[in-house]
Amino acid sequence: MDTSKFEGYKNTLKQNYIGNECESDEYRETQPYKGMGHINQALQYLKEEQTTEWKKRINNETEHPHDGDYGQIDKETEQLTSLTRDWLQAWSWGYSGSAELALALEMVFDILWRHGKHPYYDTEEDLLKATQDIQDEMNSLSDSTDIP
Repeated sequence: MDTSKFEGYKNTLKQNYIGNECESDEYRETQPYKGMGHINQALQYLKEEQTTEWKKRINNETEHPHDGDYGQIDKETEQLTSLTRDWLQAWSWGYSGSAELALALEMVFDILWRHGKHPYYDTEEDLLKATQDIQDEMNSLSDSTDIP
C-alpha cells in the first residue's frame, strides 16, 4: 500500500489508533495480548530491514551497519524493546500501563507506516475511507463552531 498518499492524515490516523488501543475499553479487554501482537509485527518488519541491510553488506552494496554507532535498525529495535519492557512492567489488570503502551504503539505505527502498512487497514480503499471519515468529522466540527 502506498501510504505516502495519506501522509497528511498520518498523525490523526496514529492518534486514532493509539486512542483506540490505549484510551478505551479495548485496552482493558485485550491487553497484553493485542499489544504484543502489534509490537511483534513491528519487530518482524525491523528484522526484514536488518536482513536486507546484511544482504547489501555481503554484496558490498553498503557499509557494515555496525560501523561507528549502532545501525539505525538496531537503535529502533533496542528502543522498541525498551518501551515494551517498560509497558509490561507497568501492566497488571485493568488500565495500568496504558500510557507506556501508547509510547510503544507510536513507534509501532511509524514502523508499519514506513512499510506501507496501517495496523487496521489492509488496502488503500480502506485507508481512503478512514481518511474520508476523518475529513467528514473535521468538517462537522467546523460547521458546529460556526453557529452565531
